[in-house]
Amino acid sequence: MPAARKPVAVVLWSPHWAYSTYHLTKLADPKGLWGPGDSIHDLANKAGGAKLSQVSTWMRHFHLTDAQLGSLEASIQSAGQGRTTEGVRAWMKQHPEVEQQMVPVKPAG
Repeated sequence: MPAARKPVAVVLWSPHWAYSTYHLTKLADPKGLWGPGDSIHDLANKAGGAKLSQVSTWMRHFHLTDAQLGSLEASIQSAGQGRTTEGVRAWMKQHPEVEQQMVPVKPAG
């Protein structure tokens, strides 16, 4: 007998790979019970920007939308444990515009 298809509530953060894999609906939080969102930050030492100016510039302009990061995580998840690189490469092939944004200068060679 097939399993009954009934709605299920789960607590997930966003972005999360499950949003790219399953049909999920975010519920409203009008009272702000879950609090404000978090952010991802990068850190470097003070001399790093001067020594690696190209990397520093890239990091300042790096941005992925929630949908992009979620789909990247989904690609890594579907590649399987220990196959992160393969998941990232597959995702980059599907999103060449992101690579152009992230790496505006082609590597030599």
